[in-house]
Amino acid sequence: MLSSGVAGSSSERQRLKRELSKQATLFHENLALPIATGETGNTLWLFREEIQGESLRDRLDRGALPPSEAIAITAQLAAGLD
Repeated sequence: MLSSGVAGSSSERQRLKRELSKQATLFHENLALPIATGETGNTLWLFREEIQGESLRDRLDRGALPPSEAIAITAQLAAGLD
């Protein structure tokens, strides 16, 4: 969610609306699926599916990743960004 205070000027809001619209079209197995986008009052929002599991932060809090696991995670991140 982006409130009007974050969105700023009218041109900034239009840019953010275009960005949200483009994000809503991104489909990849390594990305949370977009469900809907919209605007409520002065708040822009993007709703994505909830993904169950451990976050990368939680995993890193348990200790360093073995190189093979770090490479696998990095490959998944890169594929999603691609």
